[in-house]
Amino acid sequence: MVTKYADLLNLASLNDKPAIVLQKHSRYSYVPYHIHDYIEITYVMHGSLDEIIEGKKFHLTTGSIVFLNTQTIHKIGKTTKKDIAINILIKKEFLSDQIISIFPSQAPLAAFFVNCLSIENNQPDFFLVENCHDIKPIILEMIREQYVNKSNKEEILDMLIKIFFLRLLRSNSYNIYNSNQSQINKLLDYIAVNFRNITLNACAKHFNFNPNYLSTMIHNKTGKTFKQLVLEKKFKYINYMLLSSDLPIQEILDNVNVSNSTYFYQKFKKKESCTPTEYRHYYKKIRSTNDADLNWLLKE
Repeated sequence: MVTKYADLLNLASLNDKPAIVLQKHSRYSYVPYHIHDYIEITYVMHGSLDEIIEGKKFHLTTGSIVFLNTQTIHKIGKTTKKDIAINILIKKEFLSDQIISIFPSQAPLAAFFVNCLSIENNQPDFFLVENCHDIKPIILEMIREQYVNKSNKEEILDMLIKIFFLRLLRSNSYNIYNSNQSQINKLLDYIAVNFRNITLNACAKHFNFNPNYLSTMIHNKTGKTFKQLVLEKKFKYINYMLLSSDLPIQEILDNVNVSNSTYFYQKFKKKESCTPTEYRHYYKKIRSTNDADLNWLLKE
């Protein structure tokens, strides 16, 4: 089992490679979760494949295209003999320099491309286009140019990638997933709703992640551990209940499944510099004084 973040994400780079690289996806292989610093476009030539992107599973069929921005976490399931996919790897600087200027502003996907290809944008953005069969001849021609040593090879590849994107902009069957819908936000929302009895394994199962991977991702995205995030939510709830109810402290703890009360009391005293009982009495006394002052003012 892989536990190191670097190994788990398998960070890849195109530092020593051309601006555009086309490669056939290895059949019969499983590609684990990874990210990279270049744009990746996957086109399904034949058959199908399953890809999980930012925690969301997609079943890609013949003619489907997935466009992944840099820093987008994804993995690909095992493929069979009949499954053929082409990966187009492109340095972000190349697209920024060569492609943005040719996008017609009225095209539905143009705004996404411009935002996604911005050098400053390293958020996990991606989009999926289905039934894009007229792209296949262009990709085949790009592969042919890459593997022949003839004059004007780079210039022809530049032109072909521009035609590729312009043809792609014609599509009216696509789904865009941007950083506003990023998986970490969904994870935090899920924790906020289910903090009373949530576990790392249950959360990982819900989002179709390996628990070790999920734990590492949360820490790298938030700077906190899964346990810390859950404990923060529990403390917030407990503080609220201490002030807004007369429930016994143990019952409040039971409501959020705090099984080790000794550990909780130690953490609470370290955080608030007092015990839960002292916290409740102190703030209720302040509230009582404020209410008395308010009643006095209302009588004036």
